Amino acid sequence: MYLSWLTTLKPWMTDKGWAAYSTLFDAHSIGGMVGPSDLANSFPALKVGDTADFNHFWLYSLLAAVVGFIPHILGHDINPVLAFSILHALLLAAPMIMAQRAFGWMGVASVAFLFFSSPMIWYFNKVHSELFTFCLVLASVIAFCDRKIPLSALFLAIASTQNPPIAAPAFFMCAHFLAVKRLRFTGVEFLLLALTAIFAAIHPAYYFLRYHVFTPQLLAGGASMGTNLRYFYVWLVDLDLGILPAWPAGVIASCLGIWVAWRYPSKFPGGRLPFAVYAFLFTVICLYAQSATTNMNSGATPGPARYGLWYIPLAFPLVLAAIRWTHAAYKARPIAFGYYMLSLVSACIIFWPGSGEKYDTPTLLSYTVQRLAPRLYTPPPEIYFERYSGLGERAAYPDLAGVVGPNCHRALINPVENPAIANVSVPARCIDTTLPEKVRALAAQKPPKPGFVDLP
Repeated sequence: MYLSWLTTLKPWMTDKGWAAYSTLFDAHSIGGMVGPSDLANSFPALKVGDTADFNHFWLYSLLAAVVGFIPHILGHDINPVLAFSILHALLLAAPMIMAQRAFGWMGVASVAFLFFSSPMIWYFNKVHSELFTFCLVLASVIAFCDRKIPLSALFLAIASTQNPPIAAPAFFMCAHFLAVKRLRFTGVEFLLLALTAIFAAIHPAYYFLRYHVFTPQLLAGGASMGTNLRYFYVWLVDLDLGILPAWPAGVIASCLGIWVAWRYPSKFPGGRLPFAVYAFLFTVICLYAQSATTNMNSGATPGPARYGLWYIPLAFPLVLAAIRWTHAAYKARPIAFGYYMLSLVSACIIFWPGSGEKYDTPTLLSYTVQRLAPRLYTPPPEIYFERYSGLGERAAYPDLAGVVGPNCHRALINPVENPAIANVSVPARCIDTTLPEKVRALAAQKPPKPGFVDLP
């Protein structure tokens, strides 16, 4: 999409755009690229004549193309990853500047903590819209805490161009703002509200005009409303995918922030109740929308699911409150500073941008729980199959009768057609050589759906 904007000034792929992509692919300058023919056939439903679209909207790519346009017209094209990385730096600068203007150096420190102590740092040099979403939602939270409601709604609307459900809390905010103001607002506020409506509408309007659907994933695949609604919680608490287990530094800082907000309300920016409503609406709407994905254990992450990263910005006022309190408490400053720096350094090591994707093995925490006390948490079958079999998204469920867990006494059984010849995944540490036959025998009983059982 970046190359299409750069070469044709159009948001959809044409022959010229595909030629530019083929040239880039043949240069082998970017790892992990999909072959031109495979990519061209990935979304057959999103084709109009000789043009093609993708499941991702074009605004994010357009902004990167603006960065790369001047070198392009001068005849010195830069690597697309560099163009996106420069864009990411500019996007990250926006909430930092806003936080500095509204809350001083403590606001900047809070933004830095959210980014550099979390899995978000991994996305800095990735051509992926997650950092775009993170920065815009964070800017919205900062504007909300600074009591600039129309500006906060606008940032959510811009973020919704890549993920439409994010527009819903923006509309709630606008409706509340209009009700309170009783239609008495300034020209700037009117402009912000109008831009909010425009940005919230361009994604569904574009795809409706071209494909008669409001979002492409419902047509080209990747989403089905209500598919995984019973597992809505995984983006927050799952031991493999959830953001809370993957970000202990943020959880501890947020817990301190909650205590500070309870004891010293003046240190919490923007008011506790208004932000609680904001966070509740954002979380409920996003969790419902994310549960529509047809691929929970997806890539584009060094561990936790990318959907969980949307909720990191909600910790901004909590982290700010914690920093304010520790700064005021003289004796707590050295401990707080040490914790702050340790969190940043450890996250940079664990989630360094140079590391690769990892979604075919369990996390250390998940493995420990499943080995020592598996009944404490039962993950969704898809996650367990793909991570504990070691196959990732290559796991062929019809050929896999079951996966034995690391404690060697609990297994996930899959009702396959021919269990006698189906594969069984057994950890190397299990010394019981009869485990595969036990799993096949249970699979032969044809349970109605995959489920966990204790092995005899």
